[in-house]
Amino acid sequence: MDIRDYKSGIANSLDIKTIDNILIKLIVSEKEDDVNCDYYMIECYEDDIREEDFLRALVNMIPHYALKREKLDSLSKENFMKLSKEALRRFVRTENSGEIGELLIFILLEAERKASQLINKMVLKTSGGVHVYGLDGIHIGVLDDDVVLYYCESKTYKDLNKGINAAISDLDKFHQDNIKEAFELELVSDNIDEKKFEGIKDKLLELLDPYTEIDKSHFKKKYAIFIGFDWANIKSFNFRPPIKNIEGKLCKCLKTDSKTICNRCKSLVDKKTINRSVDIFFLPFKDSKKINRDFVREIKS
Repeated sequence: MDIRDYKSGIANSLDIKTIDNILIKLIVSEKEDDVNCDYYMIECYEDDIREEDFLRALVNMIPHYALKREKLDSLSKENFMKLSKEALRRFVRTENSGEIGELLIFILLEAERKASQLINKMVLKTSGGVHVYGLDGIHIGVLDDDVVLYYCESKTYKDLNKGINAAISDLDKFHQDNIKEAFELELVSDNIDEKKFEGIKDKLLELLDPYTEIDKSHFKKKYAIFIGFDWANIKSFNFRPPIKNIEGKLCKCLKTDSKTICNRCKSLVDKKTINRSVDIFFLPFKDSKKINRDFVREIKS
């Protein structure tokens, strides 16, 4: 297979180019064999974390996540409000929905791994009151000389360890169930965004079809996980201002614990049947329950 056939097409299909627009940044990365852990944090003022600014910026990304390319390409001043409301209506408006994590892993994979969302499950919803079923996302990218398929899971828990355990356990169950994987690939085949993958759609579907007899020596599958959790798992802070240089202090705490957390993830993966590489994205919040409530509030406003 010629990677060049896929590289430019996948690059052109990306909707999100950078994480700068949502006010988060990478602080430290750790690697234990086939487990890669990236730790992010929300940007700060001198004395506080910019969580409200982050949420407003995040909501502005929703059309890229929830609309097909044809509608995105038609966005204009005249129809912006109409299409934005259409995208927002597809979100569950309960405080424990967890869809903030699904949106974040979409953004992180597109911006940080240059891996494009392969199927938009939000457009398959029949109501904003229901969740998507199965995986939280499927993305396709190019890494070195390989085309890489990412199967995604997201968790936003107050307790970091519970979030890690739940995400890895869910992916392990998926890994053991060939029927679930076949169903997800059928969804892609039936619902791929033809406009978004114009020029490479047929090649991608041929690559994803387990029964095609083409060269797949440079086709790999990976797992991707987003974990949102409370800062209290890392360091107990009184977040009420004034706190001088809060960003520097929190960065230091995150870097101190990053290796231990990555080792814990590696140990959990080794105990499961997962035999693929795993990329894990971490983002701490002051209060994960509150961030979910505030996210829903922003969607409603």
